[in-house]
Amino acid sequence: MIFVNTRRKVEWLTEKMHARDFTCSAIHADLDQKEREVIMREFRSGSSRVLITTDVLARGIDVQQVSLVINYDLPTNRENYIHRIGRGGRFGRKGVAINFLTNDDVRPPTPKHAGRFSLRASQDPVWPFAARRAAPARSAGGSYSKQRTS
Repeated sequence: MIFVNTRRKVEWLTEKMHARDFTCSAIHADLDQKEREVIMREFRSGSSRVLITTDVLARGIDVQQVSLVINYDLPTNRENYIHRIGRGGRFGRKGVAINFLTNDDVRPPTPKHAGRFSLRASQDPVWPFAARRAAPARSAGGSYSKQRTS
């Protein structure tokens, strides 16, 4: 699941992903309930493996197959962050959450939180999924983080 903050960003990112031959679906608040149900059925069945959405799906959705949550945009509050990342790794399974950041998103930690978090970022602006398509498949291990530019 990929979370963004606005309906317009859902549509923009979905177009970008389709232009790069990724199969993905999109859900936001402007879709009626029947449309959302069809999209969720496709996502649950695996016929759509990437779902781009707003916080409309941050709560109350349980999909066993979700093991990766990407915050393309950081949520506007902590509670939504917790709910977003809680979509992955449910039902006793492991999950990963990745946050794409811009320089505007990064601020020094408060004294209370200093030393508790780390930030790994590349200085090279890259389309976030370019590495996945260009690199040969890996069998296991290894991880990396790229800094998103706006």
